[in-house]
Amino acid sequence: MRAVAFAWGPVALWVAVLFLLSSSSGLSGPNLFAHEDKVAHLGLYALLGAVFAHARGVSKARGLWAPPAVSLIVLAALIGVLDEWVQSTVPGRTPSAADWAADVAGILLGFAMLTLLRSLLVRRAPHV
Repeated sequence: MRAVAFAWGPVALWVAVLFLLSSSSGLSGPNLFAHEDKVAHLGLYALLGAVFAHARGVSKARGLWAPPAVSLIVLAALIGVLDEWVQSTVPGRTPSAADWAADVAGILLGFAMLTLLRSLLVRRAPHV
C-alpha cells in the first residue's frame, strides 16, 4: 500500500492543486509578457505530466501494474478538459481551447522529460 501511495499520491495531490487554482477567481495580476497565461498552463501541466511519469516509473520499478503511457497522457489531457470546464463555472474565469492546448503540450513535455531522465539515471546506475 505504501508503494501505491508513493507512486500515485503526488498525482492526486497535484490534481487537487490544479483544481484549487482553477476554482479561484482572483488569480489574474498584471501581465508581465504576452501569453503568460499559456506559459503558466504549460508549466503547471508539465508538472502533471511529470508526476504521472513518476507514478508509472515507480509502479513498474516496484513490480506493480503500470498503465500504458498513452493512457496516462490521455487521462491527464482529460483532467485538463475538466479543469477548463471548472473554470467556466467560476466568476471572472473563462475556459479556452488555447489554454487546453498549452496544458497538453505541458503534459507531453513533462512526461517525456521525466521518462527520459529516469531512463538515463537507470542506465548510469551501477548494477548490483
